[in-house]
Amino acid sequence: YTPVPLESPINTSDQNQAFISPQPFPTFVPILKILPPPSSADVATVGGRLMRDLAGGSEPMAHTKILLARVIRSEDGTPIVATADEKTSPMALTDENGLFIFTDIAPDTYGIAIVTPIGLFMIRNEVGKDFLFTVQAGMVLDLGEIHTNLPY
Repeated sequence: YTPVPLESPINTSDQNQAFISPQPFPTFVPILKILPPPSSADVATVGGRLMRDLAGGSEPMAHTKILLARVIRSEDGTPIVATADEKTSPMALTDENGLFIFTDIAPDTYGIAIVTPIGLFMIRNEVGKDFLFTVQAGMVLDLGEIHTNLPY
């Protein structure tokens, strides 16, 4: 693989959506190098690379619609479930290399939901629980490679 110069992958026409240009992306370059800074100290930028695990290895989940899912907590603050809504949740579309970027994200704890023809599916961690992460104001958060075995 021969790396190519990176150009800005962000379409800033809509603050809740991030469409990544179809630019080839060298896997050895952290996505953090292309994540834009937050537009203000009150919000954050989150990005990563969505990968599908297969029997022979893994491949990028190209052109996949994903949502940030808000976490519902119990009275003691323990995360119970992450929920997403296609009409109101922040949305991103992965590029051909599985890269995604969310911009202007409010501080909170989130999960990632994949939109499929049969519904929304939450990304799970290696022990089978919802993959959750906390976003703080002013943060640029590189989630790295996120793996799933979903067939979509």
